Amino acid sequence: MKTGLFRRLQSTLLPVWAVILSGCTFSAPPPLPTHPFSCASFTDSRWSEFTYGMDGPADVISTVARLWEIEREQIQVNLTSRGDEVWNLQWSSIGTIGLFGEYRAWFQDNQKLAKISVKWGNPRPTLSQILDCLGNPDSYYAFYTRFEVTHSNLVLIYADRGIVIRHSSIVRSSEPARLYPAMRMDRFIVVPPGAAERVITDMYSYGFEVRYHVNAVCLLEPWPSSIDELEISSDEERIQCGVFPKS
Repeated sequence: MKTGLFRRLQSTLLPVWAVILSGCTFSAPPPLPTHPFSCASFTDSRWSEFTYGMDGPADVISTVARLWEIEREQIQVNLTSRGDEVWNLQWSSIGTIGLFGEYRAWFQDNQKLAKISVKWGNPRPTLSQILDCLGNPDSYYAFYTRFEVTHSNLVLIYADRGIVIRHSSIVRSSEPARLYPAMRMDRFIVVPPGAAERVITDMYSYGFEVRYHVNAVCLLEPWPSSIDELEISSDEERIQCGVFPKS
């Protein structure tokens, strides 16, 4: 009896659910745009408004408030461990660098501006977009490290503009890291223009990564004719250079 009742209910309800579901549409989330930012994000004339080695924290706060049209209170002041000097200034702008992105202005020990770093939010620009906007860099270096996972690193140096573009990620594979046009770049650093070796020194002498990459100049390579020709330095090469000392 119960079996017969269940079958009658099933035969009645299934067509009803079919009608209900036919009126529902299920669509996949839209794909991330290939070009999330305009080229103006990289060639922004605002960078020329800063004077490296001269501007102090008060100067930078005034310039940032004016150029980004934000209140001074929206600029976070981070002090050194001693608490008596400004380590960096931090602010954000979803419209220009995406969700969860941030800007930081870093200062030398004499409290003069050393560099400005940009951490892109989501979505991040691709390597091919960087090249479309800025052209080929003067030089680059790339390396991977293999501990429990493979770490992939690529750094583009635009020495005559004082611009550095970085990619760093964990590749969960035993295979060597690959460099390809669609890889997402994550950082954009502005320092005074100069020789590539000087740009690298300025980039890594201040901030979170003082102990990293300082000797990366020995991994520098001229930019090749295509992305396919990019070479990744081996573990042995980067250890000899003192880049990411072996732990």
